[in-house]
Amino acid sequence: MIEGSGFSLLNVQTGDAFSDVSSDLCSTDARFSRGGPTYAVVCGRPADDSILTSRFGRSKSNDLESANVAGRQLHSSSVLHLNAYQRHKKYINDYVLFYQGSGPPKQAAPFKTDIDILRENYRFLPSDEYLDNSTWEKRLVKRYHDKLFKEYCLADMSQYKLGQIGFRWRTEKEVFSGKGQFVCGNKVCANVDNLRSFEVNFKYVEEGEAKNALVKVRLCPECAEKLHHKHAKKYKQRLRQEEKEQKRAKKRV
Repeated sequence: MIEGSGFSLLNVQTGDAFSDVSSDLCSTDARFSRGGPTYAVVCGRPADDSILTSRFGRSKSNDLESANVAGRQLHSSSVLHLNAYQRHKKYINDYVLFYQGSGPPKQAAPFKTDIDILRENYRFLPSDEYLDNSTWEKRLVKRYHDKLFKEYCLADMSQYKLGQIGFRWRTEKEVFSGKGQFVCGNKVCANVDNLRSFEVNFKYVEEGEAKNALVKVRLCPECAEKLHHKHAKKYKQRLRQEEKEQKRAKKRV
């Protein structure tokens, strides 16, 4: 070991030629003669960056540090004048450009998956036409429909203020967990207290055709208010209108 340098000395038996050693890890020590068959080679990683010098006498570590400083200064000068939103847009654009690539947009697969077929062919209450076994797509729809449980529905009330509530049948996993029967039928509600059953006239549109279906759903009191939000709103409006008419009639008298 060369004292204070972090290198180790190895005797390399080469004969008449110098052994081919990677220049990144090993270099000859100037204190040893190159005339004989045995050479002293300095191997290992430097403990002091000052030992790594280029052939022009400049420190490699200093060059790397200077490059890092220049890069940081360039980056700072390009974003300092931007506000938070502009910096966010710049970082997102750089990420998409350098990490996600700028190749052509992905094309749709040349084949249809099972979920694509179900989306195209499934109906909430399929007729006999959709449940026959004439094609593979219809057989897939029939298998999927037969696995659903149709005693109670689950409700999507995300648009209840607009009077738009969606319903779907329950899966086997939801039946096992009690969702929709012993747990509130609103898909985002987990209330299990004071549940009540409601039979709803579900009006929906499929293939441009308006359809109706009577479905049952079990809801907690809070979600029941959402279910009847549109009718309750109309009822309150009618009550206010009747009160105004009564006040007008009293003024006339």
